[in-house]
Amino acid sequence: MSEKLEETSEATAGKSREIAAACITIWHGEEFDTLRPLLADASEYLAPLARPDGAAALRKSLDSCFALHTTIALPSPVANWIHVEDGKIDRIRAV
Repeated sequence: MSEKLEETSEATAGKSREIAAACITIWHGEEFDTLRPLLADASEYLAPLARPDGAAALRKSLDSCFALHTTIALPSPVANWIHVEDGKIDRIRAV
């Protein structure tokens, strides 16, 4: 791989990490309206309890994520996998 291509790949990976970290920070701070500019219009969110279609539906569904209560189990840890393409989050997977 050429040196120029390696630098470009590293810069892209660094920017993707920054975008993913911003997403998590926004999510934890429950400042969901500031998340929208990071989302691709056709972003996907797949989780055991939610599958909103597109960025607008994903943004709308986030408020209920923090209000979810269950009578059959204690809260469980969740891991998110965030994929960034062309500077926007296009997929989030929660497991």
